[in-house]
Amino acid sequence: MLDAHPKISNPGEFDFLFDHLHVDQLDPSKWIYDKKALHLDRILLEQNFEANYDLYDGLELLFFMIKELRKTTVKPIFSINVHRNLDKIRTMYTGQFMDLKYEIVMNEPEIELRKVCDFLGCSYAQEMMHYHKNTTYGPPDKSFAYQWREKMSSDEAVLVERKAGALMSERGYEVFGGPTLKA
Repeated sequence: MLDAHPKISNPGEFDFLFDHLHVDQLDPSKWIYDKKALHLDRILLEQNFEANYDLYDGLELLFFMIKELRKTTVKPIFSINVHRNLDKIRTMYTGQFMDLKYEIVMNEPEIELRKVCDFLGCSYAQEMMHYHKNTTYGPPDKSFAYQWREKMSSDEAVLVERKAGALMSERGYEVFGGPTLKA
């Protein structure tokens, strides 16, 4: 949706930039990359960054990779999607990110997109509501919003909540109770 805006480049999900970034055990105020994992990460290797990862430390490398990705567009605003590593983003970029819930975006796409545009400091563009004309995605569909809950059997719901119930509650999703498992 955002990439359909004439001023916003949103090339998609970029959890891979954060997958191997961790708080330094020796200095909790610093972030470090698992350099061995970086050299083996298939998705990261496909980006063809022209960098010797060993020359950079934690956030320097992250900023370098984002800068390299930024070079792929002429649009003035660059944003990325992060899902798995949301907690890292919250810690690293307090106030510099916007947390969206899929269900709300599907139910009220124009309202949510207006909020995103306000956050990014640009005006809303109606083209975002027609993103599906240039992608393989369909238009926003309210029926997708809670299908994960409606299509699961009660046994599946119990298994999901046992594993992810605490995270679901933390993210504002209703859980039905029962014991949870530590990840």
